[in-house]
Amino acid sequence: MAAITTDRLTKRFSSSTTAVDHVNITVEEGEVYGLLGRNGAGKSTLMGMLLGLLEPTSGSFQIFGRSGSRARVASDIGALIESPAFYPFLSARRNLEVVARYCGASAKDVGIALERVGLDDVAGRRFSRFSLGMKQRLGVAAAILGDPALVILDEPTNGLDPQAITQMRELIRSLRSEGRTVLLSSHILAEVEQVVDRVAIIANGAVVTESSLQNLRAQHSADGVTVIVRTDDDTALVPAVRELPGVRDVQSLPDGGVRVRTDDETAHGLAMELTRRGIGFTELTVEAATLETVFLELTAQQTGDPDDHND
Repeated sequence: MAAITTDRLTKRFSSSTTAVDHVNITVEEGEVYGLLGRNGAGKSTLMGMLLGLLEPTSGSFQIFGRSGSRARVASDIGALIESPAFYPFLSARRNLEVVARYCGASAKDVGIALERVGLDDVAGRRFSRFSLGMKQRLGVAAAILGDPALVILDEPTNGLDPQAITQMRELIRSLRSEGRTVLLSSHILAEVEQVVDRVAIIANGAVVTESSLQNLRAQHSADGVTVIVRTDDDTALVPAVRELPGVRDVQSLPDGGVRVRTDDETAHGLAMELTRRGIGFTELTVEAATLETVFLELTAQQTGDPDDHND
């Protein structure tokens, strides 16, 4: 049975703002599923509908085969959406005990959740004294409290240091090994790549692709080669590269240089051709087909965030 299925799920905030546009995804039970998109793509809005926090404009969804009514599925779901909110004057443990009352968890469950996110040593500290990363980890602890079958995590690594990010990665893997389903949204694609089984890439509220990582990489590699070229002056570089046969796309990079999508033959002769044209370069690297390179190519046409609702 699928953990989540959506059928043309749509959310409009106005006649001119469609945050989620006829989305069809399937999240299989027991997998880690990545929901990826730039800021404003519609990820948080989609998660909000799945949790019953937002009413769909049209379309439908099911969670574990049941119609998407929050009242009927809330006990099956644990979630961290955006910034976690707790009572600032209560300790981490006391805050989780409050949450435990609503999900049927025990005091022992509270202790286990705190330990799993690495907060057991500071469980008696007030929430108001927590750093951003500690607050985020407490939000994840609340999400996994009560052993939910489905855990929805929106940017769970926000504010975490490298060590805590590694711990979060291991936690997500352990949830999968326990048979739980995880729907994960994160902008740290290198981390996502290490834990997810499948992904959906969303741009402007619509699903661009839904696939396993293996299939995404294979498709990307079959479509050509990506080369990063850096120079002290992009003025001559960009038009020269665009003129070369076999070049399919040229994207300027924020930190200088360009990303070139081309065929294998042109990629291997690129250094010689630039030298022949008198264009010097400081770096020329053939990129491996990572989740980040695939994501950047598939979302290259996205123009930005049309509205604050469309997260």
